[in-house]
Amino acid sequence: MGKMYLTARQFAIMTFAFFVGTSILIAPSGLVSDAKQNAWMSALLGGAFDLALAAMYVLLMKRTRSGSFLQMNEALLGKWGGRVMYALFLMFSFLLTALLVGDLGSFLTAEIMQETPVEATQIFFLLSVTFAARLGIQTLARTSELLFPCMLLFLIVLVVAVSPQIDVRHLSPLMEGGVRPVLKGSYNYFGLQELIVMMMLYPMVRNKAKAGPALYAGVVLGSGVMVLVCLLSITTLGVSLTVNNVYPTYAFAKMINIGSFLQRIEGVLIAIWVFSIFVKTSICFIVTLIGFQELFQLKNDSSFIRSFGVLVFVLALISYTNIVFVRDFIGRIWAPFSILFLIVLPLILLAASLLRRNTLEEPGTGRGMPEPDRA
Repeated sequence: MGKMYLTARQFAIMTFAFFVGTSILIAPSGLVSDAKQNAWMSALLGGAFDLALAAMYVLLMKRTRSGSFLQMNEALLGKWGGRVMYALFLMFSFLLTALLVGDLGSFLTAEIMQETPVEATQIFFLLSVTFAARLGIQTLARTSELLFPCMLLFLIVLVVAVSPQIDVRHLSPLMEGGVRPVLKGSYNYFGLQELIVMMMLYPMVRNKAKAGPALYAGVVLGSGVMVLVCLLSITTLGVSLTVNNVYPTYAFAKMINIGSFLQRIEGVLIAIWVFSIFVKTSICFIVTLIGFQELFQLKNDSSFIRSFGVLVFVLALISYTNIVFVRDFIGRIWAPFSILFLIVLPLILLAASLLRRNTLEEPGTGRGMPEPDRA
């Protein structure tokens, strides 16, 4: 597989779309369930945690300067230890891909196309994801760059249109239950972003000096959007309706009614969400695909991509049985499970790099990885 490069701008936009992903629809309900009217504080604090994780990932990548995530694991943990750790990471990314496909199928069949079998929705979505995988990560990056202004415009339209429904009294009293509910909400929230997956794309950024700031920019912008969405959910729906709605963001979008003229523009929200979840799912799919090809020295051909897509579809059907089960899974299990990959794995790698004291060299060359040309 040839070397693939991304610009810092593309990396920032893809990080933003990855960060928002499914969170824009499902996160407000869980946050409000934990922190009530202070859920926006949990989103703000969770975003700060994600920014701290991003800083740790950037520090790790700067210390190692390895050609790929696999090379970094092998250099720090040895050939077999690194490969085992890398395989566990790929299984996490593979599971995440299937859950994202399940998220999309569940939402579309529950809210928009009730008569359509969820399997049909997931198959058509996976066809677009596998097509993106065949075209490559660079094509996906250019598509994200092209659609990003439209996404911001749609977001502005949504905020302006829903503003007459806002009632700030829903935000009081502040800190009614103390700090613990806010911390609990932020703990469950920051695990939904799974930023460790973006570390597979970090070495592809052409200008390494701008890769870190691009990652930070994507996280900050994504965090801002999530805080805003959480505030809108609380101030338009109130605490009770937000908790009882599986997709509260979609619910408040349907409330928009300006002069009985501008109404039912929830399609704007759907456009934002479909774009972000498509980018996030495609990134997870491509990252897992590249990882298994690199780990097992497999050929990059269309038959492998199609077979991998079938596996994702089967796992999505098995893991995403119904929305009640998934909400319970996300609320109780996903956060501690994802922490193993978001925090524990990077800390192990960072500790190994600190024990070596010196910046790692590329295996077999005796020198650090050369920076790519910035043509």
